Amino acid sequence: MEKLAYKEYLISPHWQYVRKTMLKYADYRCQICNAGNTPMHIHHRCYDNLGNEPPADLIVVCERCHKFIHKHLFEV
Repeated sequence: MEKLAYKEYLISPHWQYVRKTMLKYADYRCQICNAGNTPMHIHHRCYDNLGNEPPADLIVVCERCHKFIHKHLFEV
């Protein structure tokens, strides 16, 4: 896949397919807290394979857990 800016990639048909596949795999539930019936995000554990992500590079998380990940795991 040609290199796109990250924001452009997130609206690409390829990412939409990957996103839907991950959501279905996780049964539309957060893989951290198991919440359902809430908007889900797909978090990149790393960006090394952006555009060709294996499932191990991604995790389905609810908004609350996604905020926690970025606040507590990525703050300097």
